[in-house]
Amino acid sequence: MNKEKLIAAGIDYNEGVARFSDHAMLYEKYLGKFLQSPLMEQLEQQLTKGAISEAFHTAHDLKGASGNLSMNAYYEKICELTECLRHGDNNYTPIFTQLKKLYAAIKEAAEEA
Repeated sequence: MNKEKLIAAGIDYNEGVARFSDHAMLYEKYLGKFLQSPLMEQLEQQLTKGAISEAFHTAHDLKGASGNLSMNAYYEKICELTECLRHGDNNYTPIFTQLKKLYAAIKEAAEEA
């Protein structure tokens, strides 16, 4: 993982590592598990189908996990999306587009050595 690029993508790397008792390898392991999870893909499919209730629950799961991993920029955007879905606001596309960009930047940084 490229620590500098993770930070540039909105992750508070040091805070995340501190949450894992200062074990950087353990933090990176769980960040990797988050990125391997099918939840982002599921969320996109649910939004495409208009399954708002299902999308809300998936977004809520992503919110909790990203918060625990100190993925601050991603967390802020998934919080926006979660609230939008909670209130039945159908104007979620711009928020989800931004969320996907953040996710892609984090994934790219995580895949770098």
